[in-house]
Amino acid sequence: MSTTANVNQSKFMKNLIYILALGAAILATSFARGADAARATVGSVVQVKQVTGAAEYAYDSTGWKPLVAGKILHAGASIRTGNSASVVLAMEEQGSLVRVGPSRRLELAAAAPAQESVVTIVPMHVRARKATMVAAN
Repeated sequence: MSTTANVNQSKFMKNLIYILALGAAILATSFARGADAARATVGSVVQVKQVTGAAEYAYDSTGWKPLVAGKILHAGASIRTGNSASVVLAMEEQGSLVRVGPSRRLELAAAAPAQESVVTIVPMHVRARKATMVAAN
């Protein structure tokens, strides 16, 4: 009986260690990525007003490049800041500024079109014909 109990306890401990390691790996990757990126919608362009510390930008998979004040960014850009960095962006609305704090990520998404396309439904004209019955012999 004690051999069976030792084997079961050993399997339990292996499974417990596996689950704990898997949980730790999931937590580590989520912290490494940081919180999910925040999104800001952009109609045309955003201007970088101020950069403090290490900050970078990228478009899709083009690679991260240093971000500097004066840089113009378009929809599709991602911004990420280092541990003690921050970025101030001038948005399209007059006087609207956005601050991206330390260890954050912001994605500039394209704004939806201002006007949706209009679909016109035109009714079809149907002619009704008088049916005639032909008797079969």
